[in-house]
Amino acid sequence: MQISKSCPPRHAISLIEILFVLSIISVVLSIALPAVNGARESARRVSCINRLRQLGLGLQNFESAHGQYPSDGWGWGWVGDAGTKHGLDGPGGWAFDLLPFLEHEQLWQLTQSDEGRLQSLQTPIPLLVCPSRRDAKPFPYTQQDLPLRNCETPSVGSRTDFAICGGDQIVGAFPGPPSEKQLGQFGRPDQSLFSGISFVRSTIRPRDVSDGLSHTVSLGEKSLSRFHYESGESLGDDQTALIGDDADIRRWTEFSPRRDSEVDDIESFGSAHAPGLHVAFCDGAVQTVGYQVDLSIWKSMGNRSDTSRSDR
Repeated sequence: MQISKSCPPRHAISLIEILFVLSIISVVLSIALPAVNGARESARRVSCINRLRQLGLGLQNFESAHGQYPSDGWGWGWVGDAGTKHGLDGPGGWAFDLLPFLEHEQLWQLTQSDEGRLQSLQTPIPLLVCPSRRDAKPFPYTQQDLPLRNCETPSVGSRTDFAICGGDQIVGAFPGPPSEKQLGQFGRPDQSLFSGISFVRSTIRPRDVSDGLSHTVSLGEKSLSRFHYESGESLGDDQTALIGDDADIRRWTEFSPRRDSEVDDIESFGSAHAPGLHVAFCDGAVQTVGYQVDLSIWKSMGNRSDTSRSDR
């Protein structure tokens, strides 16, 4: 007689066991995800610092070649033109002037024609973008009320998350002369109003930085509302990286640096990073400055000559 073998009984998985496993998975994810996100942000911060360090080096190389720091152009109504001279005669701001020193000679040369200038405004420059905020790509160019003086107004434009330091007290921006022929009549703004290293038609040299190159901010991350990283709706981020002096490319140390939030502060320096913002000094060093920095110290960092500051 053949004896049949019985199969061992099978146990079903209970709902409690499923919930227990899911709870363990959720706990593991809650521990792992912040660590992963933290590691990614740490990598983005390092990349941001390296980009700023390259900009600082470009600034020093420009100064070595021309004997002065880059001017910030004629005003926001103008864009960079390689067919003009630098300094007093250059309509574009600091970012445009640094292009040949940042391995963007071809982009700089492109701006000698009307068509080339339009193309250059729409060309992203990764070195100018903080990876914690956004990718390097064209964003909406929303300043359509007043046309540019020397270029067709684009629908999209490149951006910069870094700004030159105009000084420790805000001076209002303006579009610049109506035409190049009127530049002489337009003249220069009162240079005593600006305590930084670059501003409208500036010609600041290292010997003018009497406060010390290692104590004076040259470049830093600019404040930007986190709601406007890509919208183009911030007045401090609505044009292009290659324009002349404007809040898009120039900031001040009059107020404390600000961490990105819903507030759209278009005059101050700031950052998306939790520990603080990154700034480059005139000697090329890059440091992280906390948002709680003493305001008097922060203002002095933006002033190239504290002893010459008057109570304006």
